Amino acid sequence: MLRQSLGDATYSFTIRTLFSVADKATIPPTYDKLWKLQPRGIISLNLDRLVARSHATAVRDAMLNETVGKRISTSLHFLKSPKPFIAYLHGLLDEKDTWIFTHDDLSKLMKVAGYRDFLVTCFASRTVVFVGISADDFAAGGHLARLSEKKIDTGPHFWITDRKDS
Repeated sequence: MLRQSLGDATYSFTIRTLFSVADKATIPPTYDKLWKLQPRGIISLNLDRLVARSHATAVRDAMLNETVGKRISTSLHFLKSPKPFIAYLHGLLDEKDTWIFTHDDLSKLMKVAGYRDFLVTCFASRTVVFVGISADDFAAGGHLARLSEKKIDTGPHFWITDRKDS
């Protein structure tokens, strides 16, 4: 609704202006702690590059692969690389054409076989630890629910949360 009412140029400018504070924001200590666990990759639903900035300071001198959701099909080789990866599934702030904000955007992305394959491969071959996202969030739980409906055993995954309900 915002995109339609503001017009594309104002909408894009407003999003970039509001979220650009992350460029100079203090890196959350949690990101540094995650990199110390030496994950094979981090999948981010954020538009900022805080997790990459953290990698540069926490890991130092280590190479990193980065991609966005809309280009994940050309990045599946990252899963075999010894270098860790960051996949920004909802895009990057500086690349408007990569943004995934609406149900329509997500529906189009979900129709891309390489995107689905990436997620299935991650869930089926890795232990996934969810941080900073609710178990109710469709962006995470929806993928797991679809895999479960197809009787695909993805093994154990974990949520780090302050919630106490089951």
